[in-house]
Amino acid sequence: MNICEKKCCKVGELLYNKEGFDDISDIVDNCIDELEKCEAFVEMQENCGDINYILPSYCVEIGHLDCLKYISKLPNFMYHSDLAVCAMEHGQIECVKWIIENMKDVHIPEKDDE
Repeated sequence: MNICEKKCCKVGELLYNKEGFDDISDIVDNCIDELEKCEAFVEMQENCGDINYILPSYCVEIGHLDCLKYISKLPNFMYHSDLAVCAMEHGQIECVKWIIENMKDVHIPEKDDE
């Protein structure tokens, strides 16, 4: 795996490979020192929403399709149904295509959806 300079995949490994925690926020609390060493996590905390879906949203916002592909294979990976919409809003067409082709339960807005 080609690790990006922002360490998106490292954040994914910390968030989605942990067992024995109730939810992502517990993992964050337990691994905060490691997470804060990753530029991606620091930026995510400043700019993104729900911690459970923060990493996939961040990856599509910055166009890190390879990172999204990698983290989507981790055992406890979570994403929200509007991930394709997020990619569309940020002009990440390759991410949109991949999400539609590879992820279940994604919301694809109709022309009249606003």
